[in-house]
Amino acid sequence: MTKKFFYNEAALTYRAQAWAGHALLTKGLPAWFILCFTVIFFSALTLLLSQGSYTRKITVSGELLSVPRAVHIIAPSQGFVITQFVTAGDKVKKGQSLYAIDVSKMTRSGVVSVQQRHNTEDQIKNADNIIISLKQSKVVNIAGLEAQRDSYKKSLINSGSMIKQAGDGLKEMKSNMESYRKYQHDGLITRDQLSQQSSIFYQQQNDLLTLSTQREQNELQVISLENEIRTRASDYENEILRMEMKKMNSRVSYLKMTQLVKSSLLLL
Repeated sequence: MTKKFFYNEAALTYRAQAWAGHALLTKGLPAWFILCFTVIFFSALTLLLSQGSYTRKITVSGELLSVPRAVHIIAPSQGFVITQFVTAGDKVKKGQSLYAIDVSKMTRSGVVSVQQRHNTEDQIKNADNIIISLKQSKVVNIAGLEAQRDSYKKSLINSGSMIKQAGDGLKEMKSNMESYRKYQHDGLITRDQLSQQSSIFYQQQNDLLTLSTQREQNELQVISLENEIRTRASDYENEILRMEMKKMNSRVSYLKMTQLVKSSLLLL
């Protein structure tokens, strides 16, 4: 029985041999060429790895931060910022102080702080100003009282001489009055003339009494002014002494606070 193909036999044969080829053998490379190429290749690779720059891709895990990044400064103790040595944008160096913090310290007398020390400084300055003002006021007021006293003393001296003169004149007028009475008795002068002379005599007598009273008032005024000068001077001295004591106490407190504040001041 003859086998029959469904397709054309020639087509099948062509199809089977269409991919058939022939092996081509070339002449091999010389050994010296392969050796030189190998040496050059490894030398170039070594040079590239040691001296050259290249990019490689690796996968890492972490956190991205900006450069320069913010630096967090934490104080070892709680407190209040009392002094700022730098501002935003200033360049700082390692070890430079940025802030002064008052961490305070409890004592038997309460909380010691820098602000309290500043208040004590103000009290000392105020005490100095008050003392200076009291000394100036003392000089001015005492000088004014002494000027008044000297004026009354001068008036007292003048009134004394005037009283002496008026007394001498009054004695003379009194002797003249006796003469006038005799003249009037003898009919040499009229009664009106005697009355006129008597009026002048009594007027002079009243003037002398007024001068004596004024002199006594001047004496009392001098004594009063001298007492007032001593009293004012004593008051000023007592007030100055009181302020000096207050200033001394404030200074002692300031020194104690300074020692205590040094232990409560923290620099960052």
